[in-house]
Amino acid sequence: MADDPAERIPDAMLEVAVIWLMRRREPGRDCGDEAAFRGWLQADPRHVAAVAMAKRLWDAAALPAATAAAADVVRNPPGAARPGRPVSPSAGRLRPWALAAAVLLLVAAGAVWGPRLRDDLRADYRTATGEHRTVELADGSRIALNTGTALAFDRDAAGRRARLFRGEAFFAVTREPARPFRVETPAGSVEVLGTRFNVRLADHRTIVTVVEGRVAALSRAGGMPQPVGAGQQSVITAAAASVAAEADPDVATAWRRGQLVFYRAKLSNVADELGRYLGGRILLLTGGLGDRRITGAFDTGRPDAALDAIAAMLGITVHRLPFGLRLLR
Repeated sequence: MADDPAERIPDAMLEVAVIWLMRRREPGRDCGDEAAFRGWLQADPRHVAAVAMAKRLWDAAALPAATAAAADVVRNPPGAARPGRPVSPSAGRLRPWALAAAVLLLVAAGAVWGPRLRDDLRADYRTATGEHRTVELADGSRIALNTGTALAFDRDAAGRRARLFRGEAFFAVTREPARPFRVETPAGSVEVLGTRFNVRLADHRTIVTVVEGRVAALSRAGGMPQPVGAGQQSVITAAAASVAAEADPDVATAWRRGQLVFYRAKLSNVADELGRYLGGRILLLTGGLGDRRITGAFDTGRPDAALDAIAAMLGITVHRLPFGLRLLR
């Protein structure tokens, strides 16, 4: 909105706010630091909004404490004059967002690549960002893997078991009554004999959509299995599996046709979905932005173009940083 102070914050100002936030979280700060910070806040009404936005960036990315690489800049924020040690406005200047991006590299390495590496080491089949792959099993069943997916499969006399560690997969299961087919996820499992269905992991949930046949959705916590028929969907959490509700299988499996389809979807959910095809993170900086709704169909092969189109629809700005980080405000 035009009267939102966040809309009038230059990148350079936001950069200073990020540095101030890092400096104030350092141990050993003194009264002079606090006085200089209050003085900076009072110098421009936009500074308060800039600090609030910087905090959202910090919280959304789970930023750690200031790193050694940024220590000199943190000790000498641009535009901050400390008693007895004046600081030039240009001292320690970084390009817009460079400091935040440098710290986010640690987050990407620890919070993103660590779990991905663990999943990949356990998986028999995996796809890279933007890659699709179809695997045919010995029993004639087929598994189509969406972008950024990791899956393991084993078969014995008791049954067939697919373990979905990350991502999304479409299963076309050959009927074999002596060996039931089970898909296990962190939240729960899906049991079938012969059917076609889609399983997606999203935000600690497992979303099961059935195209043909019938499955049973079961939470890891136990309870009653929920039957899910063709044209229905169940959401499995660690606590329970939801009662099946009507769903459009064409929307759930649009990725197999190279499409992402959204109907009045929250931008926060759209950002999570696009992030799977971009190989990075999308952070929303402006308060309330995640609740705005999106309707449209986009090409999975051009996720950055989709992000630009969504930004144009909503009248917001995309900032692209290294390490696959994209910021919306």
